Amino acid sequence: MSGAPKQLIALLVLGVLAAVVPSATATASPSAPASTTVVRRVTLLTEAGHLRPRYTVTAHGRGHCWTTSTVNGRLYRCFEGNLVVDPCWKLTGHRAVVCLAAPWRTRVLRLRLTRRLPATDSYGPRVWGLRLGDGLGVRCTMSQGAGGTVGGKGISYFCQRGWVLLEEPDRSTPVWTIDTAKWAKGHYEPKGSHHLTDAWKAVVH
Repeated sequence: MSGAPKQLIALLVLGVLAAVVPSATATASPSAPASTTVVRRVTLLTEAGHLRPRYTVTAHGRGHCWTTSTVNGRLYRCFEGNLVVDPCWKLTGHRAVVCLAAPWRTRVLRLRLTRRLPATDSYGPRVWGLRLGDGLGVRCTMSQGAGGTVGGKGISYFCQRGWVLLEEPDRSTPVWTIDTAKWAKGHYEPKGSHHLTDAWKAVVH
């Protein structure tokens, strides 16, 4: 070994280190099984009722809120023209609400209110968004209306890349699971149960 070239010795040392020290890429692999489903609380507002710094208003409109949100009875479901926006948060000191299309987004719609807000309710917060595990990484948001059925089970969440989630998650273990289906050849094909790595809930603050 004493006569081995320096390049060969360096390669041998690197090989030993690679075998002993786990790489960051391997640790963060999307196919690695989650130990628990992480529940993330989402709000656009500070405790004082103002927009949090991480969010940016990128669209303005006029409209009204006619009922409470489908994901939290203390938030609002509103109209901007013919567009339904849900959930929306009331800004303190302004005749306006701010709305978010998906829980992982940071771009916000600010809606100037043309009518008084309805009374709030006490239900929720319900699960607004979910992310599939098992190497898929697909994000899903709660269906805002009639979503149809697959194999007799109702579609409850619509996802990226043609996936849908059926009924509600099974929360009996630390890692939640849910039945899934995917659009193919003109219809949804059942894809069995998958793990969920993340769940998002909309809260007031």
